[in-house]
Amino acid sequence: MPKIKYMKRALSLAKGGWGETSPNPMVGAVIVRDGKIIGEGYHSRCGMPHAEVEAIRSAKENLSGAEMYVTLEPCNFYGRTPPCTDAIIKSGIRKVYIATLDPNPRVSGGGVKKLRDAGIDVEVGMLENEAKRLNEIYFKNIQEKLPFVIGKAAITLDGFIADTSGNSRWITSESSRKASHMLRALVDGILVGAETVRCDNPRLTTYLVEGKTAIRFVLARHPLEYERYHIFTDGLPTYIITDNPDYPEEGLPDNISLVILSNLSKDILPELWKMNIRSLLVEGGGEVHSFFLENSLYDKMLIFVAPKVIGNGKGMFGNITRRLQNAMEFCIESVDKSGNDAVLTVYKKGKCSQG
Repeated sequence: MPKIKYMKRALSLAKGGWGETSPNPMVGAVIVRDGKIIGEGYHSRCGMPHAEVEAIRSAKENLSGAEMYVTLEPCNFYGRTPPCTDAIIKSGIRKVYIATLDPNPRVSGGGVKKLRDAGIDVEVGMLENEAKRLNEIYFKNIQEKLPFVIGKAAITLDGFIADTSGNSRWITSESSRKASHMLRALVDGILVGAETVRCDNPRLTTYLVEGKTAIRFVLARHPLEYERYHIFTDGLPTYIITDNPDYPEEGLPDNISLVILSNLSKDILPELWKMNIRSLLVEGGGEVHSFFLENSLYDKMLIFVAPKVIGNGKGMFGNITRRLQNAMEFCIESVDKSGNDAVLTVYKKGKCSQG
């Protein structure tokens, strides 16, 4: 098996921590000797052993002279767990392939140096772009101290998120809805607007897949009839975010908290960061998507396109009106299939792997 296959295996293993490791990254590790995988592991949850340690523990034979493939630079400091570099050195592993350095200043380059100082051969950069994409949330968190924001929408082939009556059930296939729930399981927070609550009465949970339910947020300027909607009556933690200083706290259900911000576009991400929200999934509707897009708050968009045409309806960015010469430009990282739908992964122009 070519060496790159082992790193691909490590990247695949890392996804075993999907939605469970925040604020830590997802990391996978594979140990190989004589062309045979003899140990592997991944970081399953924040506070649990790291991938390198799990891989070492899984091995049933002596590791002297083996190679390790790991998706992120091993840590070299005591946190909730001991340094992974110490475990690697003690194991007798002779060479470590690292996909990418850790952006955390406490580690960045230090893990590599400690391994090399111990006489271990280290090579960095195998599948680096893939490793950074896997942990794009973590990288932004460390570098900018802000949540990573994903805009998600299901649209028809002619670009609508709902018909003229506001009905959006269901535009996309069950496969796409399950993929959306996997996204919900990944993030720390989910946000919609008041109009989405009124029209769709969503639960914003992960009932189609196994996974945690993120904290829910609703952008609203005026009170809603709380008793009518699932999101306010199911007892799960939910926040209303508003820039209306007169929004009344009276009548809020016990599971609902109110956050009043004076400058919504400037303050919302720093406020969410203070609340330990490291990743946010924005599910709309059109007014909310327009707000996030106009204020450059999206890091990434995932657009599920169903092969359906309705001719007229509500657009994903219905509040944005620009001339073509002033259009916002983006790059498409990938186009994938989900059932009978297409899934576009979109970044700001210049942020895609190929520019």
